[in-house]
Amino acid sequence: MPSGTAADLLMPYFSKSVGIRVSDLYTYFGSDPEGMSATLASVAGDLRAGRIEPQVFAVESLARAEEAHALLESGVVRGKVVIAVD
Repeated sequence: MPSGTAADLLMPYFSKSVGIRVSDLYTYFGSDPEGMSATLASVAGDLRAGRIEPQVFAVESLARAEEAHALLESGVVRGKVVIAVD
């Protein structure tokens, strides 16, 4: 039986693959738009209530978008890289 957290076990497969996550959402929406809408409403409620806290790894300015993208490609990011547009 594997040891470690689910994040530790899955991260090697997802650290370089944004497309898988995007594809899953697209497939979900295509097959069940009402279900996806309900899921997103539930997630939004959890965010507002503070039950979910997004993990922000870094916040970069729009001027540093190229560096932010390179950071994502490096494989060291755990969480989100946010581009701040001021």
